[in-house]
Amino acid sequence: MNKSPGFLDIDTFALIVFGIVTTLFCVTHLHAGEVRTIKLNQTTVGTIYVTPGRSTVLSFPTKPAKVVLGNQGVFAIEYVESDLAIAALSAASHSDLFVYLDGRRFAFNLVTVSKGGDTIVLVRDAVEGPPVMVFQRKTPKLRSGVPRKAFHE
Repeated sequence: MNKSPGFLDIDTFALIVFGIVTTLFCVTHLHAGEVRTIKLNQTTVGTIYVTPGRSTVLSFPTKPAKVVLGNQGVFAIEYVESDLAIAALSAASHSDLFVYLDGRRFAFNLVTVSKGGDTIVLVRDAVEGPPVMVFQRKTPKLRSGVPRKAFHE
């Protein structure tokens, strides 16, 4: 069959469309950040990686009561419900951050990285220690093996 010089056949057209869709899919996933979960307690410090020109969101279970930023001139912080949006104001920013909520304190080390920074970080309370086992108290026994009797008057 004779083809016109100005038209593409269906196979070439499908290959071009497939290439464009695949490229868009890959680019979208390269730029989309992942959600990371960190579990902290009163004695641990979480590291948050912030990319200049992009915001990083710290998501808490409840609205923070107070936020203390150590180096206030290098990061901008905005409250949005129970989230904190953090943006680096320079390429070499670093600071500590303390967030108070529900009688708890969470500590963070904010570090600026050129690429690969956090997008959303879910902050959760870590378990303070192993679960406490509750045992039922038994009636005390004398050395003879006979249980004591309680006297009620």
